[in-house]
Parts: sequence; C-alpha cells; structure tokens
Amino acid sequence: MALMAGSSVPVRLRCLTAFTGGVVAAATVLLGCGAEPDSATVPADASYAPAPTGIRLPSAPSVIELTSGSARYDCAGQDVTVTGIAATITLTGTCGTITVDGTRTTVHLNTVDTIVVHGNSNRITWSTPPAGPNPHVRDTGRRNTIGGT
Repeated sequence: MALMAGSSVPVRLRCLTAFTGGVVAAATVLLGCGAEPDSATVPADASYAPAPTGIRLPSAPSVIELTSGSARYDCAGQDVTVTGIAATITLTGTCGTITVDGTRTTVHLNTVDTIVVHGNSNRITWSTPPAGPNPHVRDTGRRNTIGGT
C-alpha cells in the first residue's frame, strides 16, 4: 500500500518490472506503473492518470465516487454506478447497466446495454452500441446529454 503523491488516498501500485531484486525504480520508469484505489469504492478525492498503453486497466468497482478528477476502468461486463461532481470516468470494454447519479460528470463508455441517469448536466457517450441499434436509456434528470460518438 502506498500514498499517491500529494494525496492521502491509499492505493495499490501495480508496476511492470523487468528486474527481480534489481533496480526497481529504473524498471518502473522504463515500463510504467499504474495505481488503483485500495477499496471497492473510489474515494471522492481520488484522481490519477489513465494506465499507460499496454497496461491492463483495473476492473471497475460496483460504485465509483469521484469529485473533480478522472479515472479509467475496464467495465468487464459489470453494472456500475457513477456518483460524481465535475468528474470524468472512462469505462472500457462491455458494460451492463451504467447508472449516473452525478452533476456535471462525463462518462465515456465503449459498449453499454442500459444507461440510467438521475443526475443533472451530465454527458454520457458510448463508442459502440450493443447488438441492437442503441443502448436502452432512462433519463430522469435534467440537462443531460446522452448519445453515441
């Protein structure tokens, strides 16, 4: 367990290293390192960069809580609830039902079956529709933008 620079958020570091018992710092710089929150729910103050190309993203937790930051996860066929304020969440892969209970939150999706939005002024996009023409959408909020890219 480690603390992210400038933060008190505990994270687990996942680093690809080419050396065993050698200079781990050099291998980390050369190959990249990713961090993931140390709990099933992302703390509201968590913020970290997307995983470098070639590094597998962590699976999305069932609830993502994020304020004024960004995060990337592999949806891995799961249902996910996003609760955020002015956050940007990217979920790769195929998602089941995505529920957005945020305000001014942007959610980028690859493929999704159902989108449920209760918040206001959110932007939800998907890049690949499911087997049908478009995902099922239920929007009970106000001023939300929902659509394919």
